Amino acid sequence: MSREVVCSNCGMLINKGEGPIDSLPDPCASCGSIARTVKLVICEKLELHEALKGKVKDKNFPSKKNPRREFFVGDEIRASDSKWMKKERDIDKDNDKYREVVVNPENGELVHHCEESLKDHIGHGSAKIKKN
Repeated sequence: MSREVVCSNCGMLINKGEGPIDSLPDPCASCGSIARTVKLVICEKLELHEALKGKVKDKNFPSKKNPRREFFVGDEIRASDSKWMKKERDIDKDNDKYREVVVNPENGELVHHCEESLKDHIGHGSAKIKKN
């Protein structure tokens, strides 16, 4: 946060900084007015993230066989350390394909890459073998 005190009459800069403001100001050296305008600048870091995900369904398949395709593209928090990562994932049941790419956006480093047939993609996520 920064602060600037100017004369309300002529706009001359009286005081700039972060310290206290005088309760009884001296008259402005330029015009003699004691009216003051205090300008406060507050800056907040704002971080935006975006993602797009979707499903493609086929009404010819029962609900257990749907969706036929799922995709995700965008930012996601990594569970292990709560850092934001860029992720692309495509699950295609009709073509038996699984593809996932995770990149660290801070340095462009490839964190994870997996491209295999869907039937070979086992032991991940909710299908992991539970530890006792």
